[in-house]
Order: sequence, then structure tokens, then C-alpha cells
Amino acid sequence: MSGSTEEASTCTEITRIVVRELNEQMAQYHEAIAERLGLTLADHKAFDLVCKAGPLTAGQLAQLTNLTSGAVTGLVDRLEHAGVVRRERDLHDRRRVMIQPSPNAEFLTAILDSLSGALMEACSRYTEQELTTVIDFTQRIVAIFHAETARLQQEGNHDEEDTSWHYGGPSDTHSYGHGQSF
Repeated sequence: MSGSTEEASTCTEITRIVVRELNEQMAQYHEAIAERLGLTLADHKAFDLVCKAGPLTAGQLAQLTNLTSGAVTGLVDRLEHAGVVRRERDLHDRRRVMIQPSPNAEFLTAILDSLSGALMEACSRYTEQELTTVIDFTQRIVAIFHAETARLQQEGNHDEEDTSWHYGGPSDTHSYGHGQSF
């Protein structure tokens, strides 16, 4: 990009759409799935981690979720009660219990198939070259969010005297220092 005003405006609009609107819609989508399963959003996210990572020990799930072992026990109890995970003894070390998706969790396939179909339909409107650009852009955005999440986790809680970060109050605008708001 050459840095023109029009390009800056387009980047601002993309940032608004990606950061605010897409994030909000994805959160609402995942909340609706969690509701359908009888779970909280946090429980649903933990279930998603188990699905992505495969069988996990309670300790591994605690690390991934930043929860205590006691909190993970309650979490797994709720997931097991909802029928989406099961506890099984590790075949190689019977002392270890593995948490894995339940075969009953396949009913989620129908929910996700609907989204997948809609996304495939949206993709069909673009050329292969345009989709390659979308993939590249999306991978870069994911990497940025990953890096920013790691940075926030390393920094810990913000210092109360640090005024470079503040919530703008009751308005819909958030200010994050450096004059950026969305």
C-alpha cells in the first residue's frame, strides 16, 4: 500500500469490521452453540480446546485454560454431564485420566455443517486468486491476534496508573492509546 488517504480509510474499515463486527458475530455464534449444549461460553470454549487438541489430561486442560485443577474438575464435570466429553483411563498409564470428546458430540456436526455450507457458498462468489488473498489476509490477522494475545498475557494486568489504556466509558468507542479507537 502506498499510504494514500483512501487506502488508510479502507484499512480503518477493515479493522472495524474484523475487530468489532466479526469478533462480535463469532462470539454470538459460539454463545448460541453453548446455549444449545446447556453450557456457558467458557465451558464451550474449553470443549473446543479438547476437540482441537485431542485427548488431554486435566492438567493439560488447566494449562490451556489458565484454570486451577479444582476449577478444571468442575469444568469437566459440566462437560461430561452435557454429554460432550468423557473421561477415560490412559491406555499406556492407567493412573492418568484422559479427557476426550464424546462420540455423542457428533450432533455438533449438523450445527457446523450449516455454517460450513454458508461459508462455501460465500467462497463461491470469489475467484481462486481472490480467495488466496483472503487466506493470506486471514492468516496474517490470526497471527496478529496470536501475538497480541501473547503480549497481553505476558504483560499481565495493566497498571492502574498506566493511562495509555483506558475504556472510553458508556459510549460505544474504546480508546487504546495512540489515538486509535473503534
